[in-house]
Amino acid sequence: MEPVMKRNKKGTFKISLVSLIIGLILTSLTGVVHIVVAGTSKILPVPYIHQTYDTPDDFVGSWACAPTCAVMILAYYGKVPKDPIWVSYPSPGHYSDYGKYISKEYTYDGHTFSHEHAQYTYWVDSDGNTHGCGWATGKGAWGYIWKDSSSSCEACGVLTNLLEYLRIHDLIVSYNHYDENSARDLVQQEIDNGRPLIGRTRLTSGGHYVVIVGYEIDAYGNFWYKVNDPFGEKPYGSGCWGKYNVHQPVTYSYSEMGLGDSTRGLVTVKSSTAEQLTVYDFWRKDDPIYADPSSSCSNQNFDAQYKVRNDGSESITIERLALAIHDSNNNHLWDLCIQNTCNPRYYDNVSLEPGETHWFERSFCYFQEGGNFKVVAKAKIDGVWYHLSSMDFEVKEQ
Repeated sequence: MEPVMKRNKKGTFKISLVSLIIGLILTSLTGVVHIVVAGTSKILPVPYIHQTYDTPDDFVGSWACAPTCAVMILAYYGKVPKDPIWVSYPSPGHYSDYGKYISKEYTYDGHTFSHEHAQYTYWVDSDGNTHGCGWATGKGAWGYIWKDSSSSCEACGVLTNLLEYLRIHDLIVSYNHYDENSARDLVQQEIDNGRPLIGRTRLTSGGHYVVIVGYEIDAYGNFWYKVNDPFGEKPYGSGCWGKYNVHQPVTYSYSEMGLGDSTRGLVTVKSSTAEQLTVYDFWRKDDPIYADPSSSCSNQNFDAQYKVRNDGSESITIERLALAIHDSNNNHLWDLCIQNTCNPRYYDNVSLEPGETHWFERSFCYFQEGGNFKVVAKAKIDGVWYHLSSMDFEVKEQ
């Protein structure tokens, strides 16, 4: 019997009717009936990027699996727009929609990924021989995620910086090691909810990151991971460039990816609940704004306020709302205060039902010197600060 195929916006879901019958497992240990459907699969439409053949010609992407996976996630969640570049290899060349972000400078919500990192890359064959790939020099995702690596500590900080890179793009992420059963349950849960994961695997001896975009349970109940592998598919052939023209996603098992290694694990990624929030009636003091050397807590010369509305379909709890001053590079300087004091104004544990609004009242600060600044409406959710909206302004010297 042919499988019945259904498609929705979160991916493809397929069930074999025969396998549905043989895959029914009843468990009564807890008094709950658990149904495991064999012969099912689900795949999310995560854009694929190859780390060497979809990145700029002047970049050696041999070690860029983590940045490439991160950008695939950003593309899936719509955090970065398509910005096609021409890639010359393999001949005759092709356009890459998202490869630019891996090694070129770009700006997201006021944060410019301008740090440049240079790393000599190589691979070691099964006989222990080292083969050079070349210098990887780039900004963007590569420059941020690999910024703490050095000749004495290769790949240091990559995992930590990967997580922070995704958080800067307003995604909620966490990393853990999982045993085989826990990994299976987690991946099925996340994929069913439209959320791809990043796998930190042992597909190469030095470690390799992939994007888990789906799963398949065959007629025998075996669980397979559907993976966007930025290096193609194992065996990779060239240790510098990987395989190209491989149909993605590819299929691996838990053991093939080496996920049983305690140093390996899974990164879960969720779209921030902050995206439910809409800032409106956001205003600041009108231009021109002048610095006043005599200004103080009791003699303030700047004010702003905003309102925030929950435009989502679910209630949301905000740990803290704030209104802050940042410098022109988006570094936090101070928070606005209650009038005629230096006491910051915060609203803690704000619960908003769908459609409900909270008013962040008029708040104040002072500038004794001129410069270029931002006033930023901020929300802390699940321990992470999010920039909801901002306005640039200049303080002039008198």
